[in-house]
Amino acid sequence: MEDGGIRVFGTVRKKEVLARLLRACGGLSLATSARRRATSELLVLAYHRVLPTFPESEYPFDIELVSSDPEQFDWQMAWISKHFTPVSVSEIVDCLDRRKPLPAGAVAVTFDDGFVDNYTHAFPVLRTRKIPACIFLSTDYVGTDTPYWFEAVARLLMEAPVRSVKLSTIAQLLPRADEHTIRREDIRAVLSELKRMPDEVRRASLNAMGPQAHAPADARAGTGAHAMNWSQVREMSRSGMEFGSHGASHAVLSRLNATDLARELTDSKLTIERATGAPVTAIAYPVGGEDSIGDRVVAAARDAGYRVGFTYECGTNSADPPDRMRLARQHVERYTGQAYFQGLLALPSVFD
Repeated sequence: MEDGGIRVFGTVRKKEVLARLLRACGGLSLATSARRRATSELLVLAYHRVLPTFPESEYPFDIELVSSDPEQFDWQMAWISKHFTPVSVSEIVDCLDRRKPLPAGAVAVTFDDGFVDNYTHAFPVLRTRKIPACIFLSTDYVGTDTPYWFEAVARLLMEAPVRSVKLSTIAQLLPRADEHTIRREDIRAVLSELKRMPDEVRRASLNAMGPQAHAPADARAGTGAHAMNWSQVREMSRSGMEFGSHGASHAVLSRLNATDLARELTDSKLTIERATGAPVTAIAYPVGGEDSIGDRVVAAARDAGYRVGFTYECGTNSADPPDRMRLARQHVERYTGQAYFQGLLALPSVFD
């Protein structure tokens, strides 16, 4: 959830109530029946992490990256399997290349980052439900126990002494208080600032933050805030899961110079192809808003050999999209209840 906070959560709660009302009066059932017959629209779901339920006050990483618990994820995949047509990213690419119609009720499932729980918790459900999925990997992290840089920041601010961390673009010392809700607000603020910085400034800021709090910013995760390993990637690939690029280091691509941008795009693609033996045709841009992409990044992605690109902008896509390198996705969050999920698929323009 890009902007987070009470305002977005309040909006979701209102839409959950609306979804329940529509379900009660039969509106969602009618919309689902219509949507499952439609061939003019492609809906892509975006997930990050699938984790068992836990007290949020005790969670040491970025809570906004938790999309679902395993039980809810299983229900969601069962709903898709029963009412829609799951499609793979390679099938999407083939339809676009050959200008073929999409299957009726097409829905694609994607994951950003490649967290280890995609293997331990999501993969068994996907395999049982026979749902294809595409996991977008930040390849520098695969096979290590190093947390993604944004998870390292979150853990640092969740555990650091109050007012022990300074970021040059924020006047106050952080975290501002011990309360976990305040610390999570600080995490959102710091990550937002870091994502706007030129990449070399972001890296320098990350290196400076850990020593200020007397804790290394790259401290080992220990609780799963890291990527799967290459053996797990290969096992999933053999079982029909697909993999795409999420860059090499999860840098914000629009903040890179031309040389580093080309390296992020080509190194990640080649690394995945060597590991799986399958072509990589898709990229999901890290962070994923237009400010983190732009025409220069899209052109570089095309030059690197990608044939389709996924943003983190909400929405659906036409069967013949105006820009196949900027496909939208619907976000699934930890507070996406069953009625809201049904609305997300049946009436995506209302429940995005």
